[in-house]
Amino acid sequence: MTQQNFALPNVPQKSKMVALLLAVLLGHLGIHNFYLGQKQTGIYHLALVGVSVVLSILDGVLGLGFLAMLGYLFVLGSWVWALYEAYIIFQNRDGSLS
Repeated sequence: MTQQNFALPNVPQKSKMVALLLAVLLGHLGIHNFYLGQKQTGIYHLALVGVSVVLSILDGVLGLGFLAMLGYLFVLGSWVWALYEAYIIFQNRDGSLS
């Protein structure tokens, strides 16, 4: 029985500059994570923003005031996380998050 060697198609390498720009501009949404193939982390970013939107809507309906502030803290946390990841992308030669 002979073995056949199958070559993998040329997968283009992800651009470090694109990943960095996505992290800085749309980082709170986790777009850079989806670009880099880290879907689960991108979903976590989206979940933080989703929770903040729900809290803001609830605050608008209930008029409590503190729910919107809690939502802003979730968005701020997502931004800080994204900027930290942008720093990691900038520091790594290959533009990855690992």
